[in-house]
Amino acid sequence: EAMAAQLEARYCDERARGSCATERTAFLLAYTLARSADPGDKKRALALLDECLAHTCRAEYVVLRARLLYDLEEFNSCRQACAHALRLDPRNADAAQLKAKAESRLERDGLIGLALVGGATGLATIATTVIVGALLMRH
Repeated sequence: EAMAAQLEARYCDERARGSCATERTAFLLAYTLARSADPGDKKRALALLDECLAHTCRAEYVVLRARLLYDLEEFNSCRQACAHALRLDPRNADAAQLKAKAESRLERDGLIGLALVGGATGLATIATTVIVGALLMRH
């Protein structure tokens, strides 16, 4: 908390002087906010990283952005960010591992989604059968 407050103050001071905050200050603040459990802090960190990436495309920025997207359960965007990081640095182990985790979650969530759709279809079929059966018994 204290570190984030200090970095936030430095970031705001740099911005108030009329110039953009230094890229390093913005990255450090984003890194600190990324460690928070608060989704609002994570979203703020994403915005700061996007600001950094508008000036310089560094693999460490992209990987941190991917980690934040994973934490926010935006797995497809995370996977895309990891692929981008790997294009910048093909040997980046963090990006490769995170990409695999995101793909696994996408696959699992896809299977869960299919199961839910299948379950809903099954329930609809049962309900239709019961209704048709009840109508036929009336006649």
